[in-house]
Amino acid sequence: MSNSEIISQIIIPRITKNTGIRISPIYEKNIEKYVEKNALEKSLPFEEYCDLLVPDTVEFENLINAATTNETYFFREKAHFEFLQKTILPFYRGKELVVWSGACSSGEEPISLYALLKFWGVKPKIYASDIDSNELDLFKKGVYSKYSFNVDGKEFHKILEDTKTGSFENEKFILNQDVFNHITVKQFNLAGKRLPDFFDKADIIFLRNVFIYFDNNLRKEVLNLAAEKLTPGGLIFLSVSEICCIDSDLIPDSMEKVNNGSTYFLMKKDGTKSVLINTIVPKTEFKVPKKIEKKDCCDSIIAPKTVETSVKNTDAKLVFEKVNSLLSQNKFDDALNYLDDYEPHLGEKFYKEYFYALICKESGKMDDAIKHFVLAETINPSFWPAHFNHGMLIKERGKDEFAKRCFGKCLLPLKDYIDSEKKDFDFLMESFSPTYFYELCKKNT
Repeated sequence: MSNSEIISQIIIPRITKNTGIRISPIYEKNIEKYVEKNALEKSLPFEEYCDLLVPDTVEFENLINAATTNETYFFREKAHFEFLQKTILPFYRGKELVVWSGACSSGEEPISLYALLKFWGVKPKIYASDIDSNELDLFKKGVYSKYSFNVDGKEFHKILEDTKTGSFENEKFILNQDVFNHITVKQFNLAGKRLPDFFDKADIIFLRNVFIYFDNNLRKEVLNLAAEKLTPGGLIFLSVSEICCIDSDLIPDSMEKVNNGSTYFLMKKDGTKSVLINTIVPKTEFKVPKKIEKKDCCDSIIAPKTVETSVKNTDAKLVFEKVNSLLSQNKFDDALNYLDDYEPHLGEKFYKEYFYALICKESGKMDDAIKHFVLAETINPSFWPAHFNHGMLIKERGKDEFAKRCFGKCLLPLKDYIDSEKKDFDFLMESFSPTYFYELCKKNT
């Protein structure tokens, strides 16, 4: 077998089996380069080094660390923090609130939660876990660069100092190590099919920006395990893009999807005396519009009051959510039929071409995907997501020089997007920051 075949047929399935992480074909080459480099450093043949990559070994753990993406920042998806401070935290002043951050990466999420709880006079008891030991080591060191801060959530940044969570020194944020009296950090594999044993029950669980790596079976398993660790009336937060397209059959029987008007979350149904159920969200249970049987929130947002769904002049974000929902179910024809009826607002026709490209890409029609990405670029040269995805597809085909030109075209409009603090295309980014894409483009040019 060639090195590439060993990676794709043996190593990648081994990673997925033990972690639930799905490795995109475009990243398989990166894994292969990582393995080749380590084999060379250890003076071992490629196949012999691969024999060392087995679960519960240091070599395999290092491989997992290399395979995971850990882009995060403080107060990411500010709507969740706004919801907490307006709706939850006032009822917990002077009381203890237990929170589990189940995919904490280098710690920005649990630190944000700690600071917000302290600011509102709530006693924080936070458990933070991640599969990546390298990221947890960075968390414990507590030194953060400007890349840990984003326009998203910037109105909350000041409370990091106000609560003495840390201090800004020489363009870095230095964490106050006293926070670890309230934050317990553990390595934990969400795909391990076991309950975390480092805490009893949590009032709130954050599992954001991790389900994008899991298939639906694993998503269901993880949600069931998380539900068991919730107190009555407890809440689970997924990222905005993830929860909107979670099918109803993935949600545990003990949970329900709730919309409070500004954000979606999952809530444990039992425990009718819970403050969270009776006082905070008494009338926000998710309701399915009459004559529409589907319970997916994407359908409820987009569909009108009759079954005959119209998408004329529908907001691009809502169309994107609907298309994503259909793609997650491999309903490619339904997605195409839906998009055929979409008539974008004036000046937004590039979105339709971009959505066509996404459907073609997911259904394996790469030539058509590239064609539609190019059309989107042509209609709006400043639409950097099309340039970026075009480059990634070309790179996947091994045409590195052509891909470099695509990434090069992406850099200028993306820099302008970042410098101008624009948010027009943020809904397309799976909660990753524009800076993350900028660094990827620079790396590939």
